Order: sequence, then structure tokens, then C-alpha cells
Amino acid sequence: EYLSVAGEFVRRGAVRGVRLSTRPDCIDVETLARLREYPVQTIELGAQSMDDGVLRAAGRGHTAEDTRHAATLVKQFGFSLVLQVMCGLPGDSRASVCQTARDVAALTPDAVRIYPVCVLRDTPLARMTEEKRYTPLTVELGVEYAADMLEIFEARAIPAIRIGLNPTDTLSGGAVLAGAYHPALGELVRSRVLLRSALRQLADCKADSVCLSVPRGALSRLVGQKRCNAQSLAHAYPGVRFAFREEDGQSEPLKITAMP
Repeated sequence: EYLSVAGEFVRRGAVRGVRLSTRPDCIDVETLARLREYPVQTIELGAQSMDDGVLRAAGRGHTAEDTRHAATLVKQFGFSLVLQVMCGLPGDSRASVCQTARDVAALTPDAVRIYPVCVLRDTPLARMTEEKRYTPLTVELGVEYAADMLEIFEARAIPAIRIGLNPTDTLSGGAVLAGAYHPALGELVRSRVLLRSALRQLADCKADSVCLSVPRGALSRLVGQKRCNAQSLAHAYPGVRFAFREEDGQSEPLKITAMP
């Protein structure tokens, strides 16, 4: 049995614990009681959406209530809970994506994963795309939707431990027919959230020169890929001179100060 083998690695000190991923409708009291006999620390549930109409259109085979019930049980049994969500599924909209994020946040998971939909070749979704029954996300729209979700999770101090599919040779080699696939999608999304935060904070700024600072290591995310954030700020505030810095020891994700 896989869990027995994994448990041996834990006993040897080779790994700290076991993480597993499953569907919400595969979770029940008996299953969790059995898992508790092994060194399982984290259970990830593929919620995908909290909109039953979207779940039906995507053929997921479970309901939002299944996710609520499973998430509650996982936490009651003392496991760490991670919820996986998607945006851009058949029947999805920006409003339903945001509501899914709010509903997932209400379940107080320890972390989330956000996956904008990618259409892989030779799949039912690929056929729907080719038959014009499904309109895939663009990368830009995927970034916007995922940024909406990330803002909701961050406002509730729920970390997103993954955004977008992990790039592989298969995905980068042509397996993706359409959709929001980019090898650095997570960085694009986090960069977009920083840009939105900057624009909100600058709305009340009257200074002619401002400095935007981020913690050490986040400067490229602030400036944006190919300086897209810097260009967006310059376009939004053509009369303002911007400086971008990274600061050791800064705790705020973004700080804006007026310069003389």
C-alpha cells in the first residue's frame, strides 16, 4: 500500500509527512479515520468551483456542498486543508469566479492553489473549443481572474501556494491547445495584484514624485514583466515621476511615499 511505503520514509526521517489530493466526494468519516492511521499531514481537495452550474457544465460530478462537507470533515479530523480552485471553466464568469473565491475563503483552508483553465489537446474540452461550444481564457483574462481570486484570499491571510500549472516539457512542447498557460503565470498574477494595489493607493496621492518600495526580492514583480507595471503607472499618472526600490526588512507588500 502506498501510504505504508510513505510512512516508512517518514519514520526514517527522509520526509516530514504525507500530502495527498482527492475529490471532495471521495471524503467521508471512514476514509479520514483510516488516513489518520498514517503520517498524513495535508489533504488537498479539488473544489475547482463553488458554483453548481459551473460544476455541472464542466462535468465535475460533485457539488459545492460536497466541498463544504469534505472541508469541514478534513479540519475536524485535524488535517491541514488545501483547496484547489479553477477559473475559466465552462459557464464561468468573473462574478462566479469571485464568488467561488469568497466561498472557499469562508471554509478557512490553510492554503489554496489557483489554476486558470488550460485546454489540452485531445480532451473533451478541446473538442468543445474546436466546436465553438467553449471560449477559452486568454492569458490576459486568466491573469485578471486569478488576480481577483488572489486578492480575496490575501485579504483573509490565506496563502496561495501555487498559481497556474507547473511548466513541463510536455506543456511547453505543444500539449496546450488554448487557454491561460504561461510558464511564469504565478509571477504575472502576483505582479498584477501589486499594480492594482499601487493604483488604489495612488488615487489620493497629490505628489509629483513618488517612491514605490517592496520587500527585498520583489522588485521585478513590482516593475512588471518587460516593465509593464511601470508603463501602466506612467500612463495612468503622466505628470508623476516614479521610483521603484526594494528594501531590506520591509514588512508591507507595497509602500508608497512622496519624494521631494
